[in-house]
Amino acid sequence: MPINTYTNIATVGITILALYIAYQQYRIQKAKVRLDLYEKRFRVFELTRNIILKTLKSGPLFNQDVLNSLEEFSMATSERHFLFKKDVNDFIANLKKDLIEIYSIDDNTPDSKLKDKKNNLLLSFHDKVEDLPRVFSPYLSFKKL
Repeated sequence: MPINTYTNIATVGITILALYIAYQQYRIQKAKVRLDLYEKRFRVFELTRNIILKTLKSGPLFNQDVLNSLEEFSMATSERHFLFKKDVNDFIANLKKDLIEIYSIDDNTPDSKLKDKKNNLLLSFHDKVEDLPRVFSPYLSFKKL
């Protein structure tokens, strides 16, 4: 066989190898993007769960730990609009509204209606803990990323 034929075969082989490497790099990059998206979504899930659990744990008492958690939660969930659809965004917006309402009602208020409202909101947080997996699971499944 002439040398020209060997050169052509080698060129084709190198081209096929380069295409294979490029495809593998594409798959790795795609998996990395999926993992990054998962990590961002899971962080929002964790913070949402933590703020609900801290609220349930502290009850009607507003303390520095709850304040710090509220600040962290608000900052970390600010990008949720880009990570989730309407269902999760509405869940978090309602959660924030309820948190503000719970902690804006003074524990020492003589108004029994306000105290009842605050207690009912706190009781609703038990349901929110139960709803978390249902609301977030479609976004934390690798099959759907």
